[in-house]
This record gives sequence, C-alpha cells and structure tokens, in this order.
Amino acid sequence: MFNDNLLPRPLPDTSIESTIAQHGALRVLTASLIALFHTPTLRPPPTDVDALDDHIRRDVGLPPRRAADPRLPLSPFRY
Repeated sequence: MFNDNLLPRPLPDTSIESTIAQHGALRVLTASLIALFHTPTLRPPPTDVDALDDHIRRDVGLPPRRAADPRLPLSPFRY
C-alpha cells in the first residue's frame, strides 16, 4: 500500500576511508592517479554551417543557401 520510492534514501558514505575499505588501497590509488594524469580527449571543432548541403541544413532547421544572383556585383563597393 505504501510507495517506498517516495521515501528519502540515506546518502552513501563517500569518505576516502570507506572507499579504501571497500575497494582496497592499491585500486583507489591507481584510480586517483589515472584521474589526475588523464588528459581529456579533444573534440574536433564544430562543422562550419556554410559548408553544409541544403538537405542537411533543412534537416537541422536552417534555411537553404541562396545562390548568388549573377546580376549583382561581387562587391557592393565600387571605386
């Protein structure tokens, strides 16, 4: 009749002593050294939106690229 999922659960003991007692000193030392000297993996830079095809742009919600009007000059500033 009671829903036990609503009762607060006690927080686990996260002290270093209890971790060493549970897993052993060598394993805790090894894991801490790995975490200390581990370098995060570098992610590649995000893809340039201008390089995406029109169908992929549409899939992610971007408007399609417009082809340049051949009647317009390339530079709006003329000398």
